[in-house]
Amino acid sequence: MKCPKCRYERTPEDDKVTQQTECPACGIIYTRYIQLIEKKRKTAEAAKKAAKTRTLKGRIGQIYLNENGVELTKNGNEEPRRFTFSQIKDIQFEKCSGAISGFLRIQDIDTPAYKGGVFKATYDDNAIVFGTANPKALFSSSICDEINKEWSELRNSILVKIGKKPIEFADKDTASDRDEKAKFNYKYAGIAALLIFIAVVFISIREKNSASYRIARSTPSITDKKETIPVSSSSYDPKCTEGKKWKYVINNAYRTADEYATSRNPSSTFISVQRNYQFIEQFGGEFQGKHLLMITNEHGGNVSFAILLPMFDVNMSSEGLNDEGYLWRVVSAKLNGRSY
Repeated sequence: MKCPKCRYERTPEDDKVTQQTECPACGIIYTRYIQLIEKKRKTAEAAKKAAKTRTLKGRIGQIYLNENGVELTKNGNEEPRRFTFSQIKDIQFEKCSGAISGFLRIQDIDTPAYKGGVFKATYDDNAIVFGTANPKALFSSSICDEINKEWSELRNSILVKIGKKPIEFADKDTASDRDEKAKFNYKYAGIAALLIFIAVVFISIREKNSASYRIARSTPSITDKKETIPVSSSSYDPKCTEGKKWKYVINNAYRTADEYATSRNPSSTFISVQRNYQFIEQFGGEFQGKHLLMITNEHGGNVSFAILLPMFDVNMSSEGLNDEGYLWRVVSAKLNGRSY
């Protein structure tokens, strides 16, 4: 046998002085050395593969880079948008700064160059908004510098794949740049504090004087483009509300409504500890004979309201349902009485 390390080939005489599993020249154990070499090879292959793939999470979605192209997923979208490198024409990129988010947008061959800011990018299916919610970022640029560098490296990886020159990331701003950012961030923090104070006072007054008015506005008859859906409260709860599994099924309804709101009206939300819901039976219209779920959530002086159609038989027990699956469809949603 020839040693895999020193290449010494053992002789029958060596078996008299050393074990057959051990090299008489360098002293290694054959099997252990071979296992070590195999482990290093697999580690190197895994590192090489990982270097070709990358995933970054933004504020409302994530982007995944692999050998074949880019996948972009935004909250509220069931399927990711996929781009091969041949479909990508350019990358629009804006750094985050303090409380202001940045964005990375993929310009494919079918879309024009981007001419909007970060607010418009929030609603752009080809863009991912990134940044930090850390309040310390208002006064320390190093937090945003780390985030910007990470996203800039991803941008350059895509640019190289589509045959373009990488753009150097300036992680060190000039003194004047830092002074301007500091002035802006302190000014922004002061304005934000004043606006929060005014909002708190306004909300407290509004809560006392118009709570009943807001709720009344948020629960009128549901209207779509074709007709008004007549609704009437059920005199009983369907059988699906019975059993221990129901609390997970209703949580799924709130998640579905919140994902719907995130993609269409981010000011609306259904994230709440309290569960305010009611089944309503339809006696006419598009959903005649069905039970719809009405959910309401009060948040920050606003009222979010949604009607969901169950994608399962409400007259059966919910014990067999997959609470991580597709159980509800939003048929109507409103914020303070206005549809979105």
